[in-house]
Parts: sequence; C-alpha cells; structure tokens
Amino acid sequence: MEQRALTNLVTAVRGDFVVTAGDRVLQFVSFGFDVAVSDLFFTWVAGAELHIAQEDERLGEALLTRLRDSRISYALLPPSVVMLLPEVSGRLPELTTLVVGGEACPPELVTRLSEPGRRIINAYGPSEATVYSTTAELHPGVPVPIGRPVPGARVYVLDNALRTVPAGATGEIYIAGAPLARGYLGQPALTAERFVPDPYGPPGARMYRSGDLGRIDARGELHYLGRGDTQVKLRGLRVELGEVETLLAAAPGIALAAAAVRGSGPEQRLVAYVVPRPGAGPTEAELRARLAERLPGYMVPEIFEYLDELPFNRSGKIDRALLPEPGTVRQPQALPYAAPVTGTEQRLAGTWARLLTLDRVGIHDNFFDLGGNSVRLMGVLAALREQDPDIPLTLVDLFRRPTVAALAAHLDQTASAGQPQPGTDDDTTRGGLRRERQRAAAALRNRKGTPR
Repeated sequence: MEQRALTNLVTAVRGDFVVTAGDRVLQFVSFGFDVAVSDLFFTWVAGAELHIAQEDERLGEALLTRLRDSRISYALLPPSVVMLLPEVSGRLPELTTLVVGGEACPPELVTRLSEPGRRIINAYGPSEATVYSTTAELHPGVPVPIGRPVPGARVYVLDNALRTVPAGATGEIYIAGAPLARGYLGQPALTAERFVPDPYGPPGARMYRSGDLGRIDARGELHYLGRGDTQVKLRGLRVELGEVETLLAAAPGIALAAAAVRGSGPEQRLVAYVVPRPGAGPTEAELRARLAERLPGYMVPEIFEYLDELPFNRSGKIDRALLPEPGTVRQPQALPYAAPVTGTEQRLAGTWARLLTLDRVGIHDNFFDLGGNSVRLMGVLAALREQDPDIPLTLVDLFRRPTVAALAAHLDQTASAGQPQPGTDDDTTRGGLRRERQRAAAALRNRKGTPR
C-alpha cells in the first residue's frame, strides 16, 4: 500500500461518514483485517474516541450491550453480525451512523435498523483499493446499492473485453485512482494479472480487477451482484451463488443465508443454508416457490438446511468452508406410504416414478426428498404437457407443491374452477405457458448435453 492511499481513505471517510471529535467509534474487527486501518486512522484524525470490542462482545446481546453501554455513535459491522442482533428498536439512541460492509447487505437489515436520526451507509471495497471504494446511504423499501466512488477513486463496470457495459447490464467491477495499491509483495505475476492498464485513465494509470460482479442502475448507483468466482457449473448450467444468496436473504423471515454446491458428478445438488428469524421462518416450499418466481428453475436449491447460525471467521464474514454437509440420511417419506387413488394422482405418481427411476411413489412423497432436482422437475413439466398440452401448470406450481397429493389437488381444483386454458383469449396465460414450455424444452436439451 501507499501512504497517499491511506490519506485519501481518511479524507474520503471523514467526508462521507461525517465523523467529528464528539463521536465514539467502535473498533469491531480484528486488527489483522483491513477495515481496522480505516477505523483507527479516521478516528484519530477526527479526534474522536476509539472503543475496542473484546472477543466476547462481537455477537448478539453482548454486542448490543457494548454498543449501548459505551454510547457508541459510529460503528462499522458486517451485515451478518447486524442481522444477529436482538431487537434494537429504541435501544441504541446514540448510534447515529451505522456502516455495513464486507458482505452484501440484505434489505431487511435497513428496515430493522432504520430510525430517525440514524444514517445507514453501505461501504464496498477490496483491500487492494484501500478498504473503501464506494459508499451509499441506504433507505428502507428501496434496492440496496453500494453507491458511487469515494473521492479520488474511479470505478468501472466492464465486460470481458474491458468495454463499459450499458446501464442495467452485468459486468466485472474495476477500481482505479488514488486508493490503488502497488500490488502484491513478491508476487509480480499475480500483480500483473490483477492490476491491469486503465484504458479510461491518464497515461500509465492502472486499475484493479476485483472479481466482483456489478451493474449500474439508471441513477448511476452501483449494485453488487456477488463474486464472479462464486459462479459454478451444475449439471452443465451456470449458477450464480451470489444471486441465489441475495434472494434468499431478502425473503421475509430470513436473517442470514448462504448457498453452495455439494456432491460430485451426477449427485451434485444445490444447497441453501438459511437462518430464520425467531418464529418467522418461511417453509421450504415457500422459499422454493419464491425463488422459482425470480430465478431460472436450475438455480432453485434442491436442499434447504435450516441452521441456528452460520459459521463466521474472525473478520465477521460467513466462513463458507465451514458450512455443514447436508444430512446424509434424508427421509424419503414424511408420512407412511399411501398409494395414489384418483386418476390425477396415478398419472402424477407414474410420471415421477418413471423420471426418478423408482418402483413406486406415494402421494405424500416429496419430489426433492426422493432425489429430484430442478432439471428433473422441468422434465416432469414437459412430460405432463406432452400428455396434455393444455394442462394449466407452471414450473412455480411444481416448486410450490412438491408432493403428489398437493399437486393433484391443485390440478383438480383448477380444472373444476374453469380457469382459462391455453388457446383461449387470455394472452397472459397463453404467453406464460409458452414461456414455461420454452424453459422446459431448454432444460431437456441441456440434459442431453447441449448446455446453453
């Protein structure tokens, strides 16, 4: 690093966060973490008080007590730590500035922590760009950006050819300007790979390729979309884990969330790890349905693990290496076997058994517990539409009703209610079903070895 980068950081932070001599700043993170540099120096330069959190004061009620008893007015905390605080409404009247950073900030955090007289600021930046590169002031009920460049920094969103992408398009975040480090000590090859010439800066300028994905909205605000290296392949299809995690964390009743691919070869499955808020957690079916409405089917997790907490490292971030393996013994039948009775149940059970290569399927069996996944679910949809092209069924219906009994009841009820069928004048229904057919067909093509 260079001293001028630290000077730029301190000046930028004091201006954006408005730290004064009357503030009481909490030093939360370990001194081995880059954010500590920011907390230390801008506190000293402002003449404010620095309060150092002890190891046993960094989670839950203990952290809340420290914030209250030390009358902390400014704190920078990882979002996952903030989400684990107990009810804070009215309990921290002197906390006027809360900065969150190091992880994606869920919208629920802003709703929970917003109070009159308190600013919530989202700070983004890698160590290679001296802690903070962008900041944004957050407000309840609106999307959560990471904002605009701090003074002295330049931030670009570029494609693979280093061209700027249009507003709303996804690209990789590059950072240039005063915050940039010299490089990696004793690692010239890695330095050359990550610190590249800046085609948009002055002659000789460099920029850092962050590996983070982002987009710029119509207002010019930068949004973080996850790590480029959290992009994984699952059954030949590209899955953005960051996108899955963002939607999970935004679900009502979810405090924290993470996603990972577990298993190998044909046994690979997408696993969601969620920490529900006390008494408010959505069911597995509700989460599946919510994600199915917003993501392609192959990006909807097949397994949902409900945890009391996620593992954290010393910097307060989620430690993905310590996420537990999903249960090795999953119960294939939540209830005793019950044979299909109605014609609809028999047709569904027969289709499931054929696609999952099972001898029999009971009406209470859960499709995913039987070894099903999102691609096979698309196969179910395609098979049912092959039997009845006008069947009033969407992929979201299947995610929402993963048992034969629930899906059969839905189909029978829909049929008896005389819902609009494809081929009528209902353009919305016709268009929606056509899109679902296209998705199902694409999934089948991918299963045959022609990934899109």
